[in-house]
Amino acid sequence: MHAPREPEVAIQLNDLSLRYGSGKLAITGVTMPIYRNRITGIIGPSACGKTSILRCLNPKPELRKGIQHGGEAILYPEGINVVAPTTDPVWVRLKMGVVAQKPVALGTSIYKDVAAGLYVRGIKKKSIVDDAVEKALRRAALWDVVKDQLTASPGSLSGGEQQRLCIARAVAYEPEVLLLDEPTSSLDPIAVAQINGVLLELKNFCTIVLVTHRMEQAFGFADYIAFVCIDKLERRNDGEQPGTLIEFGLADEIRNRPQDRRTQDYITGRFG
Repeated sequence: MHAPREPEVAIQLNDLSLRYGSGKLAITGVTMPIYRNRITGIIGPSACGKTSILRCLNPKPELRKGIQHGGEAILYPEGINVVAPTTDPVWVRLKMGVVAQKPVALGTSIYKDVAAGLYVRGIKKKSIVDDAVEKALRRAALWDVVKDQLTASPGSLSGGEQQRLCIARAVAYEPEVLLLDEPTSSLDPIAVAQINGVLLELKNFCTIVLVTHRMEQAFGFADYIAFVCIDKLERRNDGEQPGTLIEFGLADEIRNRPQDRRTQDYITGRFG
C-alpha cells in the first residue's frame, strides 16, 4: 500500500526574516512550506510576527522603504524569491489576494467593489467583468444575498457580509494565493461559520494562508498549522524578541501531539 503523496509546495519559506524601518526585528528564522490548495493556519500570541509573515508574502511598494528582508520566500512554479530586492512587488501582488482584519470598501457599489482588482489589471470588458463578479460572489457565498442590489453601497451589508465581499473582491481575479489576516476577529459566530465554509470551498481554487486567534477555526478548518512565538515566553523588549516558527505540521498532529511545550501551552490557553 502506497503512502499518501505530500501535496505540492506553492511557497517555500527559508530562514525568512523581516526588520522594519524602525530597526525592530519582527520575525527571524521562519522555514516552512505552504502547500498548494491547502489552508495553512498561522497561530500564536499577539505581536509575535504572524502578520509580518503575510507582509513578506504581499510586499507593498509604498511601504518597502526601510524594510529589510532576509532569507527566501520562493513562489512556485516560477521559482522566484518574492522578498528579493530585484523582484517586482507589483508582479507578486498580482498573484496574491489579500483580506484584512476589517473590511474596507474599494468601490462605490457592491459590483464596483468586487470588480476593483479586475479594473486595476486592465480588465474592463463588461461581459468579462460581469461573469467574474458573479463567479466571485458565488464563491464567497454572497451572490444570492446581493444579486438584486449590485448597485447598492457596500456599507449597506452586515459586517459578515462585508467581509465576504472583501473575499469576493480578493478572488475575483483568481489569484494563486489568498492571504487572510484574522478575517473573522470581530464577527459573530454565524458570520464566522459562513466564512469558514467559504474558505473550505476556496481551497479548491487557490492556496490559503490564514492568520487567526480562533483555535476552533485553526484546528477545525486548516490543513496545516504554523505556531509562531518568541523564543522565550516573556514580553518582547524594544524589538529584541522577534517571532520565530516554533512548530509546523498537520493540524491534527499539532493539536493532539505537539512537539514543543510552548505549542501545547498556547493551544490549551495557558498563555497568549
